[in-house]
Amino acid sequence: MTVRAPGARSISSAVGLGYGWMTIAETIADVRRDTGLLIAGLREYSSLSVAQRDAMRRGRMIVAAAAFVAGAAPVPVLVVMAWTVPLGESTAKLAVLTAVALTLGLLTFALALRWRERKRLRPARDRIARRRTAEAVPGVLVETWQISFD
Repeated sequence: MTVRAPGARSISSAVGLGYGWMTIAETIADVRRDTGLLIAGLREYSSLSVAQRDAMRRGRMIVAAAAFVAGAAPVPVLVVMAWTVPLGESTAKLAVLTAVALTLGLLTFALALRWRERKRLRPARDRIARRRTAEAVPGVLVETWQISFD
């Protein structure tokens, strides 16, 4: 699956249409493309009340996780530039280690936020997976019967 981030023109168009910055950020950060399901109360969100879904949407950390991932990319360059240019090569090793530590910290924090959301939804997603497996069994039996009949 390829995820394409919207360009500046798409974002500008969305702002022109009246969408708020948080809605735009949430749309960009929604790599699973399930915010619409959350809002509508479909699939794994169907057992939640409107209040629970609203609370979950407010408590979602996908925007924060995406910000941490996006912020992790320029950190090494910025740290190395900030430390080695004014202080010289003697601090290069320390700058690189700091950059790596900061980058790994941001990525780890982003993963922890995503893991927290997956953990909250695991029971509902497991129910859906069991239901799909149960629905798929008759089709498998028919296919097996057809193969054995031939």
